[in-house]
Amino acid sequence: QVLSSFMTTFPIKWPEEQENAMKFTKILAFDVVAVPGPSCVVAQFSYQQKLLMYTMVPPAALIALVCPLMLCMVLGHFRHGGWDKHLKYEAVYANTWQMAVFFLFLYYPTVSVASLKSFSCQELGAEGNLLQADFSVACPIDNPASFIFLYSATVAVLYPIGIPVGLYFAMRSYGIPQMAAALRRQAICASLISTYKRHTSSS
Repeated sequence: QVLSSFMTTFPIKWPEEQENAMKFTKILAFDVVAVPGPSCVVAQFSYQQKLLMYTMVPPAALIALVCPLMLCMVLGHFRHGGWDKHLKYEAVYANTWQMAVFFLFLYYPTVSVASLKSFSCQELGAEGNLLQADFSVACPIDNPASFIFLYSATVAVLYPIGIPVGLYFAMRSYGIPQMAAALRRQAICASLISTYKRHTSSS
């Protein structure tokens, strides 16, 4: 999904093999705002409004996903004497993490492209250097003090970089790399034992 957006976001000449791979990955691209209904509404917005809408969806969605967990914690505190004492706390906590990670994975390409589009401009001669995503907007790079440039720079760090880094440290805090390494060692040992049994039985 990320690769498929490079051709439209960055106006450069890609190697033929890379360009073909990007075209192929377009079938996997998913943009919830590009669905016919929402896209008709979004078309009426200015570029700045579209940018704000795309980039405000993740925090709004995450807040909505966390609300059931917060309610469970409050009920556990007042009814069972602890924030994590509710009978359903573990299940709600696990489901919250699962849904949050799934949403971020699904929406990551969309919000990343939206964050980076502000830095893709095109020189149109007498018209000047204009934003490729909206030719009615002057290139924000030429005006680093503008709201679009400052906001886009912030969300470009927050989303395209921040989401993978945040998920990586979250996995490390839960020991996911160690669990993966342990499973890999178990699989290697099982394969060696299976190979040994085959050789000994055949001999």
